[in-house]
Amino acid sequence: MSSLTSQIVKISPMVILSILDHFTRRHVDQEYVIGTLLGTIAENGDIIVSNCFAIPYNVDAINDVEESHRTLLSLFRKVNKLEFVIGWYTTDTDIGSSHIQLQNFFSKECRHAGKDLQRPIVLTVDTSLKTNSIQSHVYTSSNIGVGDSPSHGLFFSSLAFEITTTSEDRPGLDLLLQASETGEATPSIEPVSDFHYLKRCLAALDNHLAVILDYVNAVCKGEIEGNPLIGRQISHVLSSIPQMPADELEEAFNTDLQDLLMVVYLSKLTRHQLSIARRLQNVISLGRDL
Repeated sequence: MSSLTSQIVKISPMVILSILDHFTRRHVDQEYVIGTLLGTIAENGDIIVSNCFAIPYNVDAINDVEESHRTLLSLFRKVNKLEFVIGWYTTDTDIGSSHIQLQNFFSKECRHAGKDLQRPIVLTVDTSLKTNSIQSHVYTSSNIGVGDSPSHGLFFSSLAFEITTTSEDRPGLDLLLQASETGEATPSIEPVSDFHYLKRCLAALDNHLAVILDYVNAVCKGEIEGNPLIGRQISHVLSSIPQMPADELEEAFNTDLQDLLMVVYLSKLTRHQLSIARRLQNVISLGRDL
């Protein structure tokens, strides 16, 4: 079993957004919120935090928290059995002795999952905006004791983490960023079609290639000193490109693009047919009633 100190916690941005949504919907007298973190463990040992759900919390009734967690978890498991409990989150950034009982409870829940996870992680999200940004931290716990003596408490230590996005997250995040740039309190942003989104991605790719080409030319001319890390990353990207003539690569790309457009067309056609069938059914039902 690998140590948590050698692992990296990778958090989906949707988890952070769900926590912020939970905080904005909290009771007026509630200072902070808590919830359950769910995810998986990668083959290299990294912890993937991909989902979460809120838990009604009362500092004076920890037993209610345990019951609510298990009820919500049983409902979650009915629709998703691939993700399991890997920890919990809170918007209370002062992690300490007041959270030991919660940490011990989630330690039991992680052991029940039967996965390669030594201790649950704790994700804190600072909603005070004191630094004009949302600060997040990830912690784990260690028992405090000497030798084989019983544990006298828990010690919380920070873990390395990163916010990672997937291709499924990117369109939604782009819309959120586009809405934030308008400066309006309640901006109205329409989702773009698949074709326009593909066009936007290709334009961004073209800009990135231009930046890389300028960097490589500047290094070759001796204008700037090359960075070995950037060079390895460029080499890794180039090695992932299929080795084929340009005309064959263009033909393969056009074929995939046509397949994508056909799927979009068929999905829209199916949607319209279902809408027409539903309206006809309503007309028939109305005629029978008359």
